[in-house]
Amino acid sequence: MKNVRLLFTGLLAASALAFSPLSQAQMTGQWYAGAGLGQSKAKDVCSFAPGISCDDTDTATKIFGGYKLNQNFAVELAYADLGKASLGIPGASGDYKATTWDILAVGILPINQQFSVLGKIGVANWSVDANYNLTLAGLGSGSLSASGSDITYALGVQYDFSDKVGLRGVWQHYSNVGDDNTTGKSDVEVIGASVLFNF
Repeated sequence: MKNVRLLFTGLLAASALAFSPLSQAQMTGQWYAGAGLGQSKAKDVCSFAPGISCDDTDTATKIFGGYKLNQNFAVELAYADLGKASLGIPGASGDYKATTWDILAVGILPINQQFSVLGKIGVANWSVDANYNLTLAGLGSGSLSASGSDITYALGVQYDFSDKVGLRGVWQHYSNVGDDNTTGKSDVEVIGASVLFNF
């Protein structure tokens, strides 16, 4: 949690610097929004109970919006559904589902007029629901939930078809999603593509 507070303070400081009078003179000032689809992998879910059937990958979706302050820096807010991981044995099963709200600083390195490399770092505010069904033991079914925040970071590329439409490919890492004492905890990675629109 200390790392998250330090990172959040750094993001606020970077944003304040970007909005300073000196920086404003160099702003391009462009809003953008987009949506994406990809594949998530809950890297630690299958280690909760080794030797049972487990599927730790699923479809992930994302919507996001941001403001490009200049050609090298943007701030971004995103909502992501990280999908579900499932595990089970005959008579017992469970799943782990996660969503996040992310606030991110985005660094942009233009390679040419259309192609750029991206780096992101920020805070992910996650929510996890874990459902279980223990019919074999006669204990029935139930659910547990947890919420919290931790660091997220990403690397990607962007290709601009025009000044209005672009395509991104991004790998993103979410750290420590979930709670050890209730839902279980896992790092989650997402590889996906997004379409974005500039306004």
